[in-house]
Amino acid sequence: MKHRQVVGALLCCAGIVVGVGIGRLWALQGKVMPQGGSPVVARVDLAEIGLPGKVSVSHVTIPEGNRMAPHKHDARTSIVTVVKGVVREHRGEAVKEYKAGDVFTVANQTTHYNEAGGTGPAEYIEVNISNNNIAPATAATPTAR
Repeated sequence: MKHRQVVGALLCCAGIVVGVGIGRLWALQGKVMPQGGSPVVARVDLAEIGLPGKVSVSHVTIPEGNRMAPHKHDARTSIVTVVKGVVREHRGEAVKEYKAGDVFTVANQTTHYNEAGGTGPAEYIEVNISNNNIAPATAATPTAR
């Protein structure tokens, strides 16, 4: 009987350790990178289909209460699809809000920044297109307000 109790206790402890480990992995997936751009999830050289330029896709998360530093889209145009929360985009004095499912573009030479505009984080997919041999830049890193 004691043997079964010991084995049961060990299995219970092992289950707790595994559960905590999985929980920590899930929590890490949602964190924003502390420096550098947002993670690039895909890159394509358009020469593969006989066109000049490159395309990159970034997955951007802006935590609640955070924003990006103003930045200029230099030698790239972006297509942004909001997947979660509210993205508040600032271009000079103009401010627009986009919610999950909305799509907006940022033209070459545009200076702007995005912030999480509601309760909770804002999350979007950014497709960056460049017509030169330089790989498109990734989205800027969010910073605390």
